[in-house]
Order: sequence, then structure tokens, then C-alpha cells
Amino acid sequence: LGGVYYGEEFLMRVNRAKSSPFSRGVPKLPLGESVAVIGSGNTALDCARIAVRLGKKTTLIFRRTEEDMHVSAESRALTKEEGVQFEPMAKPVEIFAGPNNFAAGIKCVRMDFADPDDTGQWQIVPVPDSEFTLDVQTVVIAIGHNPNSLISKESPALKVNRDGTLHSEEKRGMTSISGVFTAGNVRTNAGPVVEAIASGKQVALEIDQYLK
Repeated sequence: LGGVYYGEEFLMRVNRAKSSPFSRGVPKLPLGESVAVIGSGNTALDCARIAVRLGKKTTLIFRRTEEDMHVSAESRALTKEEGVQFEPMAKPVEIFAGPNNFAAGIKCVRMDFADPDDTGQWQIVPVPDSEFTLDVQTVVIAIGHNPNSLISKESPALKVNRDGTLHSEEKRGMTSISGVFTAGNVRTNAGPVVEAIASGKQVALEIDQYLK
């Protein structure tokens, strides 16, 4: 649907949107009056704070508790200070289409803790008859990414970890296939961009040594 963006896409579009001398510095990007941001990480908070600074009623939706968010307590507090509304323990299940196939609302369901699974981790399950809707014109999906599963399907010899990352030697970054190296988030899963860049530089040195 129109008005539905991924987190990084939303930030880039806002950054690149040109404002006219008459727009008071507000980017010419049609967002409507209300924005829903799905996610609980730093990218989600960035998107929510940007949206509220653009004068939009902004709601942050995430299926974990506030204490379990993957952000610092300071970032969480500052986001609330700016006026972002938090909807913790909620899971989006549907985005409604309005006129011209643009987003017009989002349906969510409340979540709650259930018995632990086989690994001892608590399960989060939907609460029966707890659905609610928000009238929004823009939805930003700022959830985590996973490594592309096609990598292991196309190359069965590549050993893959349980979380989908490629198994490799801890220091050198070589995978289970000799001469094939891995770096960045496909090796360590989601992490800061600076760590992914540093990983790439380190592995480049290892590849150079390998070729020599």
C-alpha cells in the first residue's frame, strides 16, 4: 500500500525530500496526520522521533515490554519526552487500505506472556478478543532483518547457525567453504553499522593474506 515504508527507506525519503521556502522547513512528503511505527530498536525510535518532529501524531507499536526494548533507557525516555505514544505488548496483524490504495489504519492485537518453551524462554502469545485499531495514514516497518535464507539453499556446503547467520572462524571470518569469507551482519546478525564496516575491513585483510 502507499504510505507504507521500511524504516531505512522512510529515513532516506524524509532526508531527501525537498522543502520550499513556503513550507517552513517541513519536507514535502505526504504522511497524513498520524503515523504508526512498528519496532522497538534504534531505527524505530529514529523514525518515530522524526515523524513527531514533523508534527504528526506518532505511535510506536512493539510486541515486547518497554524494559525489553533493544535501546538505552535514555533513548526511550527522550522519545517519550518528544511526544511519541508507546503501545507495548502489541502485535500488528493488518494494515487497512483506504482510497487510492493508501494506508488508512492498522489493526493490532494485545500480547501476553505464556509458559516457557523447551529452551526455557517465555513465550509471548496473542490475548483472545484483544484486537484494536489505529487510524493512521503512514505505517513505518522498522523491525529487524534476517540473513537471506537463499544463501544456504543455493550453497548447501555453507554451514549456517540457528539464527540464520553464516558460521565462520571467529578471527578470520572464513566460512565452512575454504576460500569463502563472511563479514558484517550476515556473520554476527543485526548490529551497529560501524561494526559491520569494521568487520568488512578486517575480513578484506584476511582475504588478502589468504590469496598470498
